[in-house]
Amino acid sequence: MTPHAKAAPTRDVAGLLAALALALGAAAPAAHADPAPVSDAEAPRGAVGGLSSPASGTLALSVRSTDAGSGLASAQARVDGAVVAAADLGGAHAVEDLPLTIATPLFGDGAHQLQVSVTDVAGNTAVLVDQPLVFNNTPLDRSSTVMLTLGSGDVTTPPGGAGGGATGASGGSGSVGGAGGTGSGGGPACRTPRLSMFLKDKPLRVSRGVPVLRRNGRYRFSGTLTCASGKGRVRAPSGIVVGLYNQLGKKTYKKSGVTTRAGGALSTIVAYPSSRVLDFRYTSIDGSSTRVRIRITVSAKRKGR
Repeated sequence: MTPHAKAAPTRDVAGLLAALALALGAAAPAAHADPAPVSDAEAPRGAVGGLSSPASGTLALSVRSTDAGSGLASAQARVDGAVVAAADLGGAHAVEDLPLTIATPLFGDGAHQLQVSVTDVAGNTAVLVDQPLVFNNTPLDRSSTVMLTLGSGDVTTPPGGAGGGATGASGGSGSVGGAGGTGSGGGPACRTPRLSMFLKDKPLRVSRGVPVLRRNGRYRFSGTLTCASGKGRVRAPSGIVVGLYNQLGKKTYKKSGVTTRAGGALSTIVAYPSSRVLDFRYTSIDGSSTRVRIRITVSAKRKGR
């Protein structure tokens, strides 16, 4: 047999082996067929409701949070760096209206730093609130309630326009005495007025002490106007008009007025397309005035995003 006759079967076997290798390679699974793992690099998101300043008694915070990765592990509230309230979230991917309560009488009256945070199972922490709050548990003369203000303190100017500072407001009972006449906003007068206003509805979140509201969303602001009477203070009578101004940049516009109801109560609903400063003002017949400025940020994003 010649050498050429022996080589033909060898070439046929080699061809078959090559074809078999190609077939096996085509049937092999793709190298990256498994689904990509979920990343835990992103921290949780959330918001905190119930913030008030000055605060007294038990401050009841409400935490909402979501985590798209490993789930939520815990939530904490700290005052001046010390943990005062905590909750185990057990890996839940969303919590709503989680209560965290702070007993403010355990701390001295004055400014304290509040921080609220949530941590996921992967160890990522999101600080939802980091801002100063004033605690005040000292009873005021003839006071039955203390009105709470979010984002602002009130400013009271005595007759003659000299600078003065009175913060907070107290409620009581009785009739307003002494002033007579009407204030600049209309209605009966209120001597040495003090105004307290706060955001009644829960914002999307609070960022650096400023409530973030939904664009064109309807939000209620409430408050109380009190007046001097003898050596104490009483709630203003019905019919006093408190002016509401909007500050956008360097320009200020008068938008409307808010009229006191029984017990000096004030309430108004607003809906704004852009961020601004709300400026509530009242000047009495004796020249004394009071105002509360509340800065708001308006966002087009939905809640929790």
